[in-house]
Amino acid sequence: MLDRVKQALFDALGVHFGTLGGLPPLHVLDAYCGGGTLGIESLSRGAADVLFIDAGSDAIDCLKANLAALKLQRVSRILHEPAEDASFVPTDGPFDLIFADPPFPMNAAVSDAGSPLRRFFNHIVAERRLTPEGICIWRFERDRPPPATLDSWTTLRERHYGRSTLRWMRLPAVPGDGKARQAPQQP
Repeated sequence: MLDRVKQALFDALGVHFGTLGGLPPLHVLDAYCGGGTLGIESLSRGAADVLFIDAGSDAIDCLKANLAALKLQRVSRILHEPAEDASFVPTDGPFDLIFADPPFPMNAAVSDAGSPLRRFFNHIVAERRLTPEGICIWRFERDRPPPATLDSWTTLRERHYGRSTLRWMRLPAVPGDGKARQAPQQP
């Protein structure tokens, strides 16, 4: 993700959570994390902890080096496996913020029921890994937009940055969860 896109994203997250320039102590999932820039930026802005997931060995090696250099291992956990098959443990989540930043070709097949990305989103829903107030930020290629709706997810907003689009999504309230959802603040 380009630095200007990341800056715009975190500025908008600060407005959304009412913590301009920072984040509250959120539990974050950085799926398809690569070198971990989104999760690391979350930690630098106040997130409590981050679970990083990526299947690529080179990405995990880079992530480990980045976390060690910044001394962030204590507030991080790494799963070296495909995000759609993540072996969550009970202490993993629910998350307040999920970043889904898969390689662009994965987004093209999201309409297919068995696609890896569709399985990832369904996995989050089935295991209730997002808090009732939580949001998921999904990055995809602007000229290859996925379906406007995605199973159980509600789109809150979309923002375009060059060839990237960021879709902010939320799960609908579960009857009886006792948590009313408010509309997000616009940056």
